[in-house]
Amino acid sequence: VIALFSNVKYFMNNKEEGDPLLAKAIGELADFAAQFGAKIAIYPHVGNYCETSEHSVRLAKMANRPNVGAIFNTCHLLKKEGEEGWEQKLIDALPYLYMISINGADSGNTQEMDWDRLIQPLGEGTFDTYKLVKLAKDNGYKGLFGLQCYAIKQDCEVALKKSINTWNSYKKRYVTEK
Repeated sequence: VIALFSNVKYFMNNKEEGDPLLAKAIGELADFAAQFGAKIAIYPHVGNYCETSEHSVRLAKMANRPNVGAIFNTCHLLKKEGEEGWEQKLIDALPYLYMISINGADSGNTQEMDWDRLIQPLGEGTFDTYKLVKLAKDNGYKGLFGLQCYAIKQDCEVALKKSINTWNSYKKRYVTEK
C-alpha cells in the first residue's frame, strides 16, 4: 500500500475544479501501480489539499480504480475536525479504507491542541483508541493499521515497545470481548 500525500496548493480553495484533475492523476498512477500489485491509499493531512477522511474517500471514488482507496488518519482527523462524530466518519469510510492510522492522543478540544498531545505512543493520552479499533473491526474492517509516530518526544525504542505492547493488549482484549 502506497500512502499518497496530496499537495495541490493551486486548487486548495477550489476543490470542485481540483478534484477531477487530481482523481485523473491518481487513476493514472493506480494504473501504473496495478502492474506491480500495488495499492494507492489517499492520505489525509492537515494543511494539504486532502485534509479529511471524507475527502480521501471522495477522491478514491472519483479515481474509480480497484486499487485506489483511502486512509483514516486519527491524529489529523482530531486536529482538523475535532473529536465529535468520529465514529460515524469512520463507519462511512470503512468500505474504502486500505489503512487506519492510529496512535495515542488526548481528548477534548483537539483542534486547539498541539501535535505532542495528538500524536503519542499507543496507550497514552485520554482518547480511546481501542474504541476506534474495536468499532472498525466490529464493522468488518480487515485492512491495515498503521502506527503514527511523527515527532514523539520519547526514546524511540521505549515508545515503540509501549505501542507494541498496547497493540498486543488490544488484540487480546478484542478476542475476549467477542
